[in-house]
Amino acid sequence: MDTPQELIDEFVDASVRYGEALEIGDFNQTIIERANIYKIREYVNGSEYVDEFKKLLDHSNDYVRYKTAFCIMPFEPDKAREIIKELSQKSGFWEIGQK
Repeated sequence: MDTPQELIDEFVDASVRYGEALEIGDFNQTIIERANIYKIREYVNGSEYVDEFKKLLDHSNDYVRYKTAFCIMPFEPDKAREIIKELSQKSGFWEIGQK
């Protein structure tokens, strides 16, 4: 069984790889990373690890924050919406990969 830190590290790595793949338009890789993220999300939801994942809302990488917001939506809907709104106002965030 993974420790909370191992799960967090896996989640961060997958989220960063997701963002990198999105930026270059590698949609096959985004699908792979999104599957990894959702696998971790399913394990975390309803577990004692939720509080540890909430800390990722302050991560320096926008894709980690974005994916975290969706993962914690059931537990912290207001905070998750706040992060998504903040990211949506960043210039170019949603146009990534649309070249």
